[in-house]
Amino acid sequence: KGGKGGKGAGKGFLHETHAGRELNLDLRRRNLGPKQLRTLLTRALSRSIRERLEALHGREAEYYYFDVDVSENDLGPEGAAVLVSFLRQMHGASRDNETPIVVRALRLFRNNMRDEGAKHVAELIVEQPWPLVELHLSHNDITDLGAATIMTAFGAARRTRYPFRLTQKPQRFGACWVRLERNEVEHSEALVAAVRARGGVRIVETSWTQSEWGPNRAP
Repeated sequence: KGGKGGKGAGKGFLHETHAGRELNLDLRRRNLGPKQLRTLLTRALSRSIRERLEALHGREAEYYYFDVDVSENDLGPEGAAVLVSFLRQMHGASRDNETPIVVRALRLFRNNMRDEGAKHVAELIVEQPWPLVELHLSHNDITDLGAATIMTAFGAARRTRYPFRLTQKPQRFGACWVRLERNEVEHSEALVAAVRARGGVRIVETSWTQSEWGPNRAP
């Protein structure tokens, strides 16, 4: 399963962006359910991602970031579990000299994920060894419970710390930019107040008119 080599895997949905400085796994709008996603996320694809990142950044990097876009499919909670399992497998190295591969931006909006799917995403947040910079979860029927699970996961991260130094402005610290609009959160103000009172996570609410906070931005 997965083939003998990684070079052919990912053809058509692995793209270099930002003048060839970043790698994006683009599976958006491909009518994917859990079964179809599982057939795509093979060991061969994992090897192909590693080869592309090594070519972009060399083999001496401390870690590799890449972006993942599986938005506007029908993954549901089962598909979220399949995706998170694939991504977590790339955190650990099969050989001692391999560099961890982690997600910078994860786009999962419009996927019918619900609270159970949010739970799987929270597992990725807790276990990823380097910070998640962007997380897009809008239009997923997530309730107050799922939103709370996502928010508190940042405070429970085992292998990394939030906030983190911004890549382009290392003298500043930033946070993961999370989009949770258009879900089924009924008591957002009470939820934010409860999470703040619990401690361990700082929440800053943003809007389209606010420019201080955003992906890789902080005042």
